[in-house]
Amino acid sequence: MTLNHRPRRTRAGMLFLSASVLLAVATPLTLEVDPGAQTLAATIRVPASQAPAGDFQGRLSLYGSKAEIPVAAVRISKAGAPLALRAAIRYADIPADWVTRFRPDGFEYLLKGTVGTTPAEWTGQLAWEDIPVSGDESIIAKFVAVDRVDLTALQPSGSRGIARLHVTNPFAFPVEIARSVYRIEADGYPVGRGSAPGVVLKKGTTRLDFPIDLDHSQLIAAAGRAFLTGGSVEARLKGEMTVRVAGHDLRVPLDIAGQVEAGSLRSTPE
Repeated sequence: MTLNHRPRRTRAGMLFLSASVLLAVATPLTLEVDPGAQTLAATIRVPASQAPAGDFQGRLSLYGSKAEIPVAAVRISKAGAPLALRAAIRYADIPADWVTRFRPDGFEYLLKGTVGTTPAEWTGQLAWEDIPVSGDESIIAKFVAVDRVDLTALQPSGSRGIARLHVTNPFAFPVEIARSVYRIEADGYPVGRGSAPGVVLKKGTTRLDFPIDLDHSQLIAAAGRAFLTGGSVEARLKGEMTVRVAGHDLRVPLDIAGQVEAGSLRSTPE
């Protein structure tokens, strides 16, 4: 990403922002968020401020919640210049109470502490759409991985497969996936589609199996020889997961690379 590029904001970004710390200070400000696999990095700039030298130490709460977390932010601007801070917060430290208060329009914040030795406190509101997210298109790939897509039946009357996924919940509280719908593309061909019911993910990594109804003719057109000889072919899983947060359904796009494998195929020719 270049310095002049304004990152796109998608529902995937909104999802992980909604359950993550946002170092939001008095408006007007600019805030850029860069989600990692275990932490959320945030850069906060307050153009109109004149803050003393020193880093920030304090506490943050969202949505008027009594639950607070400690925040340590490194100052990246010079003394006397508009305040700019950089912080990294672990997803596992995010209180569940913040998530139960989630609203799709935005949030209220209270950030208080010290800059150097000078007391500081900011409170206000921000809309999700005003927060750019770095690498937004690739966020989900940090939490969802396709191990492989196994063919379980290869017959003209009905070919089937299973997408083997590993999904990571980095938070300390459960995350509900209400539903998933998806399709498989191999060598540019749409070769199958499917849906999976809801599941509640505990903290850590969970294996999920997504059933797929395959289009036999498209499958053979994509890489028939590889499949018939027990080989594999590059593929992509595309679609969306619906994640339920405080009664609100957030649709998170999926576009993940994987392989369709025929090595475990067990079918009887018709």
